[in-house]
Amino acid sequence: MAFKNNDNLWNSNIPFYEFLLIGNEGTNYGLMKKNDALKKAEDLGYDLLCISPNAKPPVCKMFKFDTYRFEQQKKEKEVKKAQKLTIVEEKEIRLSVVIDNNDIKTKANKARKFLSNGNKVKVTLKYRGRELHNPEAGFEVITKFYKQLEDICIYDKNFDKKEKNIQTIYLFPKKKNQEN
Repeated sequence: MAFKNNDNLWNSNIPFYEFLLIGNEGTNYGLMKKNDALKKAEDLGYDLLCISPNAKPPVCKMFKFDTYRFEQQKKEKEVKKAQKLTIVEEKEIRLSVVIDNNDIKTKANKARKFLSNGNKVKVTLKYRGRELHNPEAGFEVITKFYKQLEDICIYDKNFDKKEKNIQTIYLFPKKKNQEN
């Protein structure tokens, strides 16, 4: 019998006739029959939880049900909190070849906000019509944009790469130890 979740393996729901019993403080009571173990746990004011049902013999431990459940919920909250901290959003800024310098500054300020919040920024420049024949102009626009942000970010190494009519660069916030 393979068990994945031991939440329902409490007290009388334990399906084993005999198992290894461990006390609340780690005391090993040895191999015991289910009825004897339930009686011992009840006398001491504890509940039984099968913590390792796939072991030979299965291992059960004495716990207070309420405290165990509270600790499990606390651990789950900490894991969720840690996951929220590690999630990095990707924000996108779109540029064009014929963008004015003031517009570049405005978009750079927006990207600065994103980077200061810890997000990565995807900067895309779309070529239209005859602009495709002059990729140096687009490269120049992206370079101007990056020059305004180089104090707080680093860029992806595939800066020269151009796919069809779109040129993309990824900007990542500098970590504190990367600053000069």
